[in-house]
Amino acid sequence: MADQQRVHRCLAAGCRATIPVQLFMCRNDWKRLPLGLRSELRSAYRRRNEDWAAYAAARETAKQAVARTPRPV
Repeated sequence: MADQQRVHRCLAAGCRATIPVQLFMCRNDWKRLPLGLRSELRSAYRRRNEDWAAYAAARETAKQAVARTPRPV
């Protein structure tokens, strides 16, 4: 069991990709996020132990941004 990687679903609405727990979204959905939001989310993640509310807000903003961006066909 120790050699099995822990996984979860991509946090983008409607995405069914299974990804490692250390990732927020699958590669396709991550690329749909504007670069500025990616930076903000990474920064908030690094500071999550000091300011969980900021991290939670950054996560929600990222999820909403991806939801507004059309999926490539």
